[in-house]
Amino acid sequence: MNTAARQARTSIRSGLPSTPATAAPAMAAERRRPRTIAAAFAADATLLTRAYTTHESGPIHVGAYAPIAGRGPIELPPSPCALVDPGDGDCLPLLAVSPDGGLVAYGTYRSAEPPARPARLSLWGTRRRRTMDTFAVTEDAARVGSVAFGIDRSTLLIAGDSGGGSLRVWDVPRGRVVGTVPEVAGSSQAVDLGRRLLVTSHGDVVDLRSWTKPFTARIPGVDALAFSPDGRLLATGNKAGRVTVRDSGLTRRLGELSGPSPPSPRQGVTALAFSPDSRTLAVATGTGQVHLWDTASLRPIGSPLLTPGDAILALSFNTEGSTLYAAGEHVPFQRYDISPEANAAAVCRRVTTGLSATALTTHLPGHTFRPTCVPT
Repeated sequence: MNTAARQARTSIRSGLPSTPATAAPAMAAERRRPRTIAAAFAADATLLTRAYTTHESGPIHVGAYAPIAGRGPIELPPSPCALVDPGDGDCLPLLAVSPDGGLVAYGTYRSAEPPARPARLSLWGTRRRRTMDTFAVTEDAARVGSVAFGIDRSTLLIAGDSGGGSLRVWDVPRGRVVGTVPEVAGSSQAVDLGRRLLVTSHGDVVDLRSWTKPFTARIPGVDALAFSPDGRLLATGNKAGRVTVRDSGLTRRLGELSGPSPPSPRQGVTALAFSPDSRTLAVATGTGQVHLWDTASLRPIGSPLLTPGDAILALSFNTEGSTLYAAGEHVPFQRYDISPEANAAAVCRRVTTGLSATALTTHLPGHTFRPTCVPT
């Protein structure tokens, strides 16, 4: 779960929201206005899940979308927090999608310390559209910081929060914990599928083959992180809006992508995503900005993408890398065609005519003339 989700201090009660018959229209409208507090994509953007509320005192709902196909949402069965007394703290969401988009893990937990009751998680199959399993996380793992799938949908990784706890390895087919790695915590996780390595926002590193901690990465103050598909890079973002790119060994900093100056709390990095060829990194902030960066030169690609302006909670590319999807706080998702062909067509629509041979010779001497923006 990223920073934006943690900042959503949403107190909820069990049950569905209701609006009294005497309620004012404005209040009823406020209750119906969805606000996303957590979102997660499948690796290829074929599936998006979002946890949202329709009122500050209402329950957390989870909806599933198919952004590429343009379908959704499908409402998943509720996973209410158990409210014992006001001292239980706020209710926060847990959300993860398997790499192939076939399984969704979701649930809620209380922020009180220690928690009044263990966190509960549900596993929902996207193909059969039904709940496959529901279980309680027990003992120290009741203080859950984040959940993520391993290299496939057969393993769910349940990390403790920033105050401690252990990594619980949940075997999905067998429906039980099959391993524990002590002292693994973090509000978000990134998995390198090729090397089978897990890194948390707390800097804990876990080898998913031996279930051991080979070392601890020095990545303090991280709120979002992502591995490149080729496994060469790890990108991390913080509350100041800065993104650091590290090598595959997690020990060497290759560069830092500049953030806002002066730093602003609302400009914090909320989501990161690499393109399938690992050549482009998408960075989103709490102010709704989405920047594209070239990973070879660590330089920005054009201007920020236009967004509705709400906080972006999740990003994902399609398998071709030509389209970027962004899930926002108030807008379920936006689609951006970032292919060279689409950008060239957009420029031609604005200028209406291409560069003439004379203009090319004047401004770009030495280049061979080729007609551009030719009407079709």
